[in-house]
Amino acid sequence: MTGENTKKSRLRFLPYVIFAALAIWVAAESFLINHAPDPGAESRTALQEQVLKAARSKDSDSLNQLFPKDGVSDDYAKDYLDRLDEAGPSDLAVSIRGHGDIEFLTLTGKSAAGDAICTAWQIDSDDGHWLLDASPSIKPTPCGDGR
Repeated sequence: MTGENTKKSRLRFLPYVIFAALAIWVAAESFLINHAPDPGAESRTALQEQVLKAARSKDSDSLNQLFPKDGVSDDYAKDYLDRLDEAGPSDLAVSIRGHGDIEFLTLTGKSAAGDAICTAWQIDSDDGHWLLDASPSIKPTPCGDGR
């Protein structure tokens, strides 16, 4: 009889243990969400450096952090870097160019076949952070004018 009583007393605490574990998990998730770094870079120069570093090291997580929250899918940067890698890039460089009334960050280089590689993202500042915009530009970009 004492074995059954011990088992029942342990089971009596099971809902409390489950509730406590769930509460700890919710608190941890809330903390992580509230303390996640803001997307973007602190300056235009930092944005250039971070894009180049992410492209060279194939770091999709770092590249995704340079777009607005919910501005791109979780796989955007990974897919982009996979396509870039397929081209066998060399001589990668990043610059910020004004083109008309819009500023673009351009990633340029050469493919393994010797063709030019160029991607232009429109840039913008939001609350002191510089961000890339993945939406294709309707206006001409620096990649399309031979500069």
